[in-house]
Amino acid sequence: MTTTVAPAKFCGVAETLLLLRAQACDCRGDLPRIAAALADLSRPGAFDTVVRWATQSRVRGRCRHADEAARLLVGALADFPGEFEAHAAGTCVSRWSP
Repeated sequence: MTTTVAPAKFCGVAETLLLLRAQACDCRGDLPRIAAALADLSRPGAFDTVVRWATQSRVRGRCRHADEAARLLVGALADFPGEFEAHAAGTCVSRWSP
């Protein structure tokens, strides 16, 4: 089991979103949609969309960005479950959130 140590007021969801948006700039597939869902996890169904997309089959289209983003999301969901729950509930307390 890996322990992730982050600075106080750090938000794993916000940092994951920044990385996804950086990858999504050249992608015309699912990455922009999943970044939008991640940016507003408190919207009904957004959390389920993020989890479902992250855990789907490995082949997601023409570019490898989607596969890399899925691995990033799976890792973030495992490392920052509290932050994802807080965003889904609309209660993130970090100083910066998406």
